[in-house]
Amino acid sequence: MLVVVVNSLPPAVRGRVKLRFNKPRPNVFESSIKGSVETKVVDDLYQHCPMESGVTILRLLPTAPAYELRVISLTNNRILEIYGLQLNITKLIISCKP
Repeated sequence: MLVVVVNSLPPAVRGRVKLRFNKPRPNVFESSIKGSVETKVVDDLYQHCPMESGVTILRLLPTAPAYELRVISLTNNRILEIYGLQLNITKLIISCKP
């Protein structure tokens, strides 16, 4: 299974994604493609999506840790790997005004 969450996609990429994915919510795409087709779709997203797209790709794997997380983004989000487990680190800024 492949889940792609985006902020914005170029129209040409959005059209290609809609061919292979279900769209359960706005800017959330899900597909049950596997194997080489899944790898090709992920490679196409990396090749054709600008960094401003804010793409998060979650791919389920048959082996532990059972998922792979990738991000195409300019934000401060980054992927931290601890003992093979991938975590998405987001910088949270909280401002308290008295």
